[in-house]
Parts: sequence; structure tokens; C-alpha cells
Amino acid sequence: MWKEYNDNIINYFDCSEIKNKFNDKKISVFSYNASDIHIIKEEFFNYCKNEILMDLTNEKEVYIYFLALEKVNDINSKVEKYKKCWKKISTEIDLDFLQLGAEIKVLKSDDYYYFAVAKTELCNLDKVLRILDMKNRYCIFLSDKDYMIEDEETANRISAFLVLNKYGEIDYGEFIELSMKNDDIACRYGIDSIGIELAFIVNHDSMYNFFTRRALDHLLPL
Repeated sequence: MWKEYNDNIINYFDCSEIKNKFNDKKISVFSYNASDIHIIKEEFFNYCKNEILMDLTNEKEVYIYFLALEKVNDINSKVEKYKKCWKKISTEIDLDFLQLGAEIKVLKSDDYYYFAVAKTELCNLDKVLRILDMKNRYCIFLSDKDYMIEDEETANRISAFLVLNKYGEIDYGEFIELSMKNDDIACRYGIDSIGIELAFIVNHDSMYNFFTRRALDHLLPL
């Protein structure tokens, strides 16, 4: 397992959509990686948790914000209305480590979804990654701001972070752009047959506001 750093996002992601969207922006990427096809996910999740606690500066409190999106299959279903997001997720994993926020119904790409946001400490990153590994419409970002919400009006504003593409998947270009406007850290978790990665995307001028010099100075830009 290792870390990578690139001071230009368009050199890191091999995606024309991201290259075009951020061609004139100063955005950096810091990531944790593993390439062994036989890697045990739990080992990687624990590695990410342990490293982020050392790599982020302790000069400010930074929290994980967890965004969940569950598709409404039957708009008239009382069961779906009852479960929404949190009760549905809690049947698969314990959510006691999350501070749960409001759950609302939103319209995205002509389909209805239940949207919810939660907050937790960095020491729970491994638990959050277990959920991300199970769901393709869930994502996280890191912030030193207070986004914890109880009212539907604020929830609607935060739900704008999650834009779906034509395949019903998270549009990470839009997600990253909105995160950068708020000077937060967008996170992108991905896994395939040869590797696994957790990338942190942040405005270049804010890198040292969030990450320690210990974390960055020994990493040469790729």
C-alpha cells in the first residue's frame, strides 16, 4: 500500500470529462492505493483510517460527511417511505458511529430518490469505507465546516452535491466542482480487478491548510 500526490487533477484522472471541466483550475489529488489483486479490503480500510489521522493537520477539526442516495422503486410504497435511507442501511451495517441528519425525497434524472447526510469523526473512516464499498450512489467529503443538518431546506441544498449521470451513477465531475467551490475535500473511492484507491481532491492553495507537511513533502508530484 502506498500514497500518491499530483498537483494537477487533469494529470491524475484519465477521464476526458474531468480534464475538460478542470483544465484551467488549480486542483490537487492526494490518494491511498493498493495494487495487490488479493488485497484484503479490511486491511486497506484500516490503512486509510490510520494514515488520515496522521496526514491531516490537527490545527482544525475536520469531519467526514457521508451522503446517501436510495432510489425509490415504488412512489406509493409505505415500506420504502418508512425505511428511506438510514433504516435500509442499518439492516446491513451498524450506524451507531454516525450522527444522522434529515432524510428527504429528491428528484434526480427523472427518478425519485431518498437523500440523507450524516457526520462522523475521521477515526471512523474504515467503517465509512465499508459502506461505500457496498453502495454505488453513496459518497463522502471532508470538511472543517458544520454541514450537520436537521431541516429539509438545508438537506435540499446539500443534495445538490449528488448529480447523477445517464447511467444513474454519481457524476464525480460535478461532485468535485461543488466541493471545490466550498473549499472542502472531495473523496472518490474506487476498486477494480487490479487495485483499490481512495483519492482526496482539494484546491491546490488549500493543501497545506488540510494536510501536514509530513504527508506531502516527501511525495514527489507524479
